[in-house]
Amino acid sequence: MRVLLSRRRRDESGAIAVLTGLVLVILLGMCAFTADIGVAYVNKRQLQTAADAAALGSAVVFAQGATSGVGCAGMVLAHQTEARAEATAKVADNDNDANPATPTFTPTCDALGLKVTVKAAATSPGFFGPIFGRSNYAVDRTASARVTVAGSVGAGMRPLALCSDRKSTRLNS
Repeated sequence: MRVLLSRRRRDESGAIAVLTGLVLVILLGMCAFTADIGVAYVNKRQLQTAADAAALGSAVVFAQGATSGVGCAGMVLAHQTEARAEATAKVADNDNDANPATPTFTPTCDALGLKVTVKAAATSPGFFGPIFGRSNYAVDRTASARVTVAGSVGAGMRPLALCSDRKSTRLNS
């Protein structure tokens, strides 16, 4: 009987199968997490494109509207509804996600002119995340465009400048 017990203590057959099973579960979890984060990154980039298009589109609405002599505040009052509709349409056109983004549209007047800020927020679905308790990821992006008076340009020319002011670069967890 003692010989049988001592032989079982030294028998390690099957130990590799147990270790392989544990490592396999960990590796599959890491692959699933990587796939979900990759999808969230793609959705974040699409959302940035949507926010950029919305900010530029609403700034164009303000710039092309009749604004002679009304100033910045008058321009906002006169064209805010059209610009908000344009921003919402641009976000809807450029966001390819199954969960549509909700834009926040904010026109503000300052010493430099009118600044239009659009923040788009959405959720990116997690395909494998629910296995590990994470069903989706919140993503948001912000873009700004400015409408201001140009100093001097040639006859019949309309100046247009595109500048980037990227402050929101994180993926919300």
